[in-house]
This record gives sequence, C-alpha cells and structure tokens, in this order.
Amino acid sequence: MPVMDAWTRREQTDEQRIEQVIQDVPTEPEQIDQIADIRGSFDAHGIGNSIINAYMNGDITVDEAVTKLAEPIEHCFTTANHGRAFYEEEMVARNQRQCHEPAKAAELWGVEQDFPEPTEEVRQKDTVEGLLWGLWFAVCHVSRKTPWDDEENQSKLVHLVRTIKARPDPPMPENATIALKRNWIWSSGKLWSDLSMLGPAARETWNDSPGVGWGMTTPEIHGWTNTNAFFARIIRAGLVHYWNLGIWALRDVLEQEPRGDAKGSQARHIDAGLPAAMVWIRILGEEAYRYASQNQRDQDVRYDVNEPGPKLGWEGMEVWTMARWVFWKEKFRVMAAREKLSDESREMAKGAAEYMEEIESRANE
Repeated sequence: MPVMDAWTRREQTDEQRIEQVIQDVPTEPEQIDQIADIRGSFDAHGIGNSIINAYMNGDITVDEAVTKLAEPIEHCFTTANHGRAFYEEEMVARNQRQCHEPAKAAELWGVEQDFPEPTEEVRQKDTVEGLLWGLWFAVCHVSRKTPWDDEENQSKLVHLVRTIKARPDPPMPENATIALKRNWIWSSGKLWSDLSMLGPAARETWNDSPGVGWGMTTPEIHGWTNTNAFFARIIRAGLVHYWNLGIWALRDVLEQEPRGDAKGSQARHIDAGLPAAMVWIRILGEEAYRYASQNQRDQDVRYDVNEPGPKLGWEGMEVWTMARWVFWKEKFRVMAAREKLSDESREMAKGAAEYMEEIESRANE
C-alpha cells in the first residue's frame, strides 16, 4: 500500500505540473516538450531533437540534418561500438559453442578469438542501438509537435525519413566475426535502407496514448493525433508498412469503446481517440480501402454497429477487411450523433464517415 500511495502522489504531482505548464507556456509545441520531460517518455533537450527542430525551422537543409544525425551512428556501426561489441559477442559465442560439436560450433559461432575487455571509458560511449533509439524517438517526438493538418511540415518530416532511408548503408566493421554478424545490429549489414529501429520506436511512441502512457490534456491529445497522422503519412509514402497502428487506432475507439475511469469519462476518452482514428481515414483512406477490398472476410456477416468488435471475431486481428471498413464507417456515424461528445469530435466523426463514402464512390466510378 505505501508503494501505491507514493505512486499516486507522484501521478498527482505530475498532473499538477502539467496543468501549470499548459497555463504558463504559450505555444503547444513547447508545452509538448515540457510534458514529455514530466512524463519521462522523451528527453526533449537531446541533440537529435535539436537537429530535427533546426531542420523543421529551415535553419539547416535536409542533407545537413541527416549528416549530423547519421554520422555518429555510422561511426559506432563501423567500429562495432568502438570495439566493445567484438568482445561482448565473443563472450556470447563462448557460451553457445558449448552446446555443439566443435565443427558445428565453429560453423555457427566462428572459432574462438581473444578480444580485449572494454575499458570503463569505452563502456560509457554511445552504442548503435542507443543512438538509433535516440534518433527515432526524436523523429516521433517532433511529429507530436507538428499539427496533423499542417501538410507542409508533416511532409517535411516524412522527407527527412525518406532521405535517411536513401542514405547508403555504412560498411560493416573490418574483420567482422561470425559472432558479431549474429547480433541483430550487424546481421543484415543494413542500417538505413531498412530504417533499423524505427519500428520499435514507433511502437513505443504509439503506446503513449491519452489515458495510457500520456494524459488527457488537450496538448497530449493533439500530440497523439499528430503522431498518428505522421505514421499514416510514412506508410502512404511507401517507407514502412505499419498498417497495424492504424487498425489499433480505429479499433480502440470504434470497436472497443473505451470506458470511463479516474482519468476521464467515457466521452472524454472517446474525444481523445476519435481524432487519431479520423486521421488514418483522412490520410490513408484510399489506400486502406484498396487494401480492405482485397479481403472479403466476414463480408456477409450481419452485425449491430453498437456491438463491440471482439464479438465479431476481430479481436487480435491486424488486417483490414471490407466488413471492418463498413463497420467503422457506420460507427463514425453513430459517434457523430452522440450528444455527450464534444462538437469537434462529432464533426470529425461525421467528416470521416462522409469521406469514406466519397472514397467508395470514386472507387466504383
């Protein structure tokens, strides 16, 4: 009980600090920076965030930004984390070789080699994985601060990701051992061409939804919507295939209606989730419709639009189907008529349903 009490007090203090930030800090991007610090989800003062902000503000070009962001990571990649990874992977290999006959052990893990144990100074230096987390968390955080309907700046951030992806992969470490190549960082020999670590960073950022990782204040709801818009845009640009994030955003508010709790009423939770669901339709709707059209699963199932998705057998499904598309469209209409929701949410829901109708009409012309 004392631990829970301490946690509750910490939460209350954080909420008070955030309310004070919203009162005192004039712009929403600055509010989101400070809220991220309080929530402990991102260091808004890190070098990656500063570089990307400079690019977004027009102070440096995209090539300059990518060079500044990429070079420290490439150095760690090519030097195997300043030589540290050679030693660490050899220690892993020595344990694994014991499980095999000598010939098989050499085939799978290479012959035993001696590498100097890293000094404390080397252990304190940056690693590829740590820097990749920092890079992609910075990109995702800047997306939080970029309004979803600011097409110019959202596209500018997408262009940054596109430029990173187009950058040549750095060379592998010289004399890379079999053991080193079994580490996922070096196993593919790729770094930028597969946008290594963007997926995990996007997933962690997506977890910071209102009422879960983040709170229910207006800047946090806006940040959540903005980030979902960015993810939809990098999918539309063909850079990634994170379609599951869109399904989750739509599912969580339309199929599995949130319940009220200590953080807010049911209406407040729906108000927080509807804008994010809407932007997936607005930005990726045409592609999503084509995708869904290829999957006619449950097309003939009759359903009550007020029934939650799990009763339709969609729980855990991460696919777009026509049955789901129709359900979402009708549920947006239901939400548009709910008097307890905010006027903004009702308008967004109405607009999403109408836009889905437009997409269907254009597809059937």
